[in-house]
Amino acid sequence: MHSYYTQVSPPNWDKNTLLSQSFTVEKHLKKSDAEGFINQMYGNSPHTWHLDLEEMEACRYTINACMRMRFCRADGTLEFEHKMGQNTAPIGFKAWFLHEHRILTNTDIFFGHWSTLSAINTPHIYPMDHGCVWGQALGAQLSAIRFEDRQVFSVGC
Repeated sequence: MHSYYTQVSPPNWDKNTLLSQSFTVEKHLKKSDAEGFINQMYGNSPHTWHLDLEEMEACRYTINACMRMRFCRADGTLEFEHKMGQNTAPIGFKAWFLHEHRILTNTDIFFGHWSTLSAINTPHIYPMDHGCVWGQALGAQLSAIRFEDRQVFSVGC
């Protein structure tokens, strides 16, 4: 099956939804009033995606899902309080990439912003944040991946 690279997406989003919603956000970021748009994007709601969201709500959900999501429900309901590893999900939630019926299971997804992940052995899932910001004393590393063979290279911070 064809593989492409994408950002994180809710388990119930397909490629077309992800690209369409990302394009809408991009369109607003390219406008002369991008700062006004960005100021409307802070916040944790809406928590759940649905087609009846107003455009700014849909953009906020998209940004939160693609940039901040760690745990969610199968329907894409987001949870922002828990930030530890994938095995610490609150009741009713899972790490976004562990949902059994995730639509983009055959898609290579490279992502960051979750430094507490460890021992991820999920096909097509490549967490790249190895906690460099936390420093060498904690064993943190700065990592890069070679796309051709998916080999990860890491150095101490």
